[in-house]
Amino acid sequence: MKQVVYGLIVGLIAVLGIGIVVTINGKATRDGDMDRALSVAVENAVETTMNEKAYPISSNEEFIADFTQNLLVQISNDSDIEIQVAKVDYEKGILGVKVIETFTHPNGKEGRNECETSVVFEHNQTDADYVSVRFLLDDDSLYKEYRIKRGDRVVVPKNPTKEGKTFTGWCLKNSSGVITEFGNTSEDITYVASFD
Repeated sequence: MKQVVYGLIVGLIAVLGIGIVVTINGKATRDGDMDRALSVAVENAVETTMNEKAYPISSNEEFIADFTQNLLVQISNDSDIEIQVAKVDYEKGILGVKVIETFTHPNGKEGRNECETSVVFEHNQTDADYVSVRFLLDDDSLYKEYRIKRGDRVVVPKNPTKEGKTFTGWCLKNSSGVITEFGNTSEDITYVASFD
């Protein structure tokens, strides 16, 4: 009888020990998974949201909704996920989030992990997004060339100098008349220096 009691006590201690090990291991696994996967999941979700839009995103709320949907596809487990948005700018692809995961340990107790991350989506700009603005001297040699974003204001260089001549301004190539104000451009444009 004494040996049966010892056997039951040892068995109970073994079950409790296994329960403790499983709980600690589960927490460590969830912590590690959350820390490793969240950053990648957030970046992938932002990239998916920015690149695979079925419609144009026109507000931060739409960006957050699409991001949340894409994030939950990336994170697949049986826990509850709470997403707190710290910073968002859908036009620039900036998102700062805090993700809180609530789960149940094998012993029935509730566990919680938190992770904060920020991501800036880098838009892959194409050559079509930029225009060339060239400034030539009066002998058609290149003085300065700028690449600016399509629709941006023309960048005007420092006035060129030419020995024995006075710079009077910039003219559009194949046109006469000095430009007094430079505006925005959505196409390649060339200016030629005018000297007296």
